[in-house]
Amino acid sequence: MDNRTVARVLAGVLWIGPLVGGCAADVGRHPVRLAPMARPFVHDVPIPVGFRFAEHVSEDRLSGARRLYLRHVYVGPAANYDVRHFYSEQMPRFRWRKVADGHVKGEYQMRFEKGDEDCDISIRDRGGWRSECEVQIIITQHQRDATPPRRRARGGRQRP
Repeated sequence: MDNRTVARVLAGVLWIGPLVGGCAADVGRHPVRLAPMARPFVHDVPIPVGFRFAEHVSEDRLSGARRLYLRHVYVGPAANYDVRHFYSEQMPRFRWRKVADGHVKGEYQMRFEKGDEDCDISIRDRGGWRSECEVQIIITQHQRDATPPRRRARGGRQRP
């Protein structure tokens, strides 16, 4: 083999090696501990350090001091699994209670509750050459039960 061929083979191994090694390293590995921002965009929702707010695809609505609706998107350099672990660990510190957690085709879905609010978190890989993760956080008010109240019978007792 001439020097050019050796150089090409070596360059190929150096380029492909980390990609293959990175995939194999994910199997059975422990999550990387992500730290929360000191001052997140929303006071009671933690965001990993290094994530940026995607303002152009986010929205929220307040009425006085009451949060009516929030849909924020954040993008940052982390693996989906690590971000899932981050929210499992950090949300209870902000008094959110986990009620659901799942994974379908590479996207993690989590649901938390606090007071009269629901918080749905979607975590997915953005793809591309940069290893970035996208987190979508949606906070809504609990859906009220649409069942009409029972009528009272004469005499003040409720019917069964």
